[in-house]
Amino acid sequence: MKKLKPPNPKHLSEAKEANILLLRRSVTDVNGNIYICPRCGGELPLRADLVRAKLLRGDTEKWPCETCKWDEYKREAEEASLSILRKANNTHNLIYRFNECDHEQEISKQSVRDKEFKCNTCFEKKLEAEANKKNLTIVGKGSDKNFRLYKFLSC
Repeated sequence: MKKLKPPNPKHLSEAKEANILLLRRSVTDVNGNIYICPRCGGELPLRADLVRAKLLRGDTEKWPCETCKWDEYKREAEEASLSILRKANNTHNLIYRFNECDHEQEISKQSVRDKEFKCNTCFEKKLEAEANKKNLTIVGKGSDKNFRLYKFLSC
C-alpha cells in the first residue's frame, strides 16, 4: 500500500480556522482529506476546496456529515411516530413504518419534518368502512385525491 504524504500545511491551517480537525489525506480522492466531524466525532471525507469555500462564507457550523444527516432523519421520524426502514428509489423519500399501525409507506423527508403525512393504508380502510355504513363500496379513484367512485351494494 502506498504511503500517503502528511496533510498540506495550508489545509491544516484552514481546517484549524474552520474549527474542524484534519486527520489525514484521503486514500480515494487526490484532492480530498479526512476530517473529524465536530458534531458526531465521525470521520468526514471532504475536499479541501469545500472547507476553504465554507470558511470564506463564514459557514463553518454545519458540515455535510452522513452520520449527522441520518441521526437527524431518525430524530425527525421518531418525533413523527415513525421508524425508518430503508432508502427509497427517490432520494427525497425514505420508506417508513408507522409505529401505531405497523404499515409501511414511502414518504418524503420534508413531509416527515413538517409532519404533513398520513397512513394511506389506514385512510383507505377508514373510507371503505364509512362507505360500508352507507351501503356503498369503493370501486375506484375519483377525479382527484379527495374523491372516490362508489357503487351501491343493494342495487
